[in-house]
Amino acid sequence: MNTREKVLVTGMVLTVLYGGYTIAMQFVRRTPADVEASGRVMEDTMASALRARVEQAPLQPAERHVLQLATTSWESRPFGNRAAWQPEADPLQREYRYTGFCQVGDRRLAIINGRDYLVGDDLPQTGYTVKSIDAAEVWLKHVETGEMLAVRLENSARKGEVP
Repeated sequence: MNTREKVLVTGMVLTVLYGGYTIAMQFVRRTPADVEASGRVMEDTMASALRARVEQAPLQPAERHVLQLATTSWESRPFGNRAAWQPEADPLQREYRYTGFCQVGDRRLAIINGRDYLVGDDLPQTGYTVKSIDAAEVWLKHVETGEMLAVRLENSARKGEVP
């Protein structure tokens, strides 16, 4: 190896070492809070730039509304805490609205009073359990008395509407 080659190899080795040192020092000096803050700044910058570009574009009112909803900040749980939600029900409630039916394979799901139930689920604060689900009706059984109650599917189509 002649002197010229030795100088070139030494220069390349020094360049690689300096690059590694520079990259390593970036990670050593930055704390997780710094990384998160820089990520937020980058997101805000990108969002502002996109918002500015989109505001210049000719959008329909519906498109502008969707864009405005998409750029607002979201709650940490957009659907709320569904498990903690309990409907306000009268303990002696006798009116049940069966408004929806869905079947996937063997599983059948019924929507009763706005909540979804499977066979065997208890209706809260009523004493009834879902015994069977059919496309036309749901059978409920009272846990204590054994009384069976059939609830027919409501037809949501009004006169003159095409389902």
